[in-house]
Amino acid sequence: MAVPFSSVFGALGAVAGQTRAVAREIPGVRTLEAQVAEAERALVRELKRRLDGVDDRPLAALGEAPEPASPGPPPSPAETMGALLRQSMRNTPADSRRALHGTLLAEIVPDEARILSALSDGSAYPLVHVAEPGVGPFQKRVLENASSVGRAAGVALPDRTHIYVAHLRRLGLVETGPEDTSIRDEYELLLSDAAVRAAIGGISRGPLGPRIIRQTVRLSPLGRELWDATT
Repeated sequence: MAVPFSSVFGALGAVAGQTRAVAREIPGVRTLEAQVAEAERALVRELKRRLDGVDDRPLAALGEAPEPASPGPPPSPAETMGALLRQSMRNTPADSRRALHGTLLAEIVPDEARILSALSDGSAYPLVHVAEPGVGPFQKRVLENASSVGRAAGVALPDRTHIYVAHLRRLGLVETGPEDTSIRDEYELLLSDAAVRAAIGGISRGPLGPRIIRQTVRLSPLGRELWDATT
């Protein structure tokens, strides 16, 4: 930022005037007035030279940040795809595996990580879907993926366990299996869960009643791979 010459020279003039006034009151000094005036003029010339040099310097040299460059347009889908294909040609299998694991970790929330931890010892937990009454494979499900694994894992939002499990299934980190009759008591406890009871109670009761589909949930091979790579 340029320094106004008028303010600098005004200050110099005030100082110079005071200097001359004091000099005239001291005996023997009046004869030096001409020399003082010449010194003042030399000082002004030097100061102006330096200020001119400062004005010509770039802003960065004066300690001021330059204007940020405006960002360019985002890459097009074609450019993004091209970059990914070029990267894939350079990647080793280990590189690609790390990229996959990083993407999966970026997709999950802390409660879902706790569910993976609970399943990491190979355990299977009960899982149920609640469907409207009927026969065949086309019954409408009013609640899916309800499971006791959320409470067992100590998630902060146990009533959202069915959402967590559904997301982990879509990512391929957990998988479902057939009903495990050896944990029948755990199924009964799960059916007493508030969300499951609400889903059952919301279905109009007919001669068949709501259909309860019993399964299990466990870590998938990909989930095992991710867990082993991160612990």
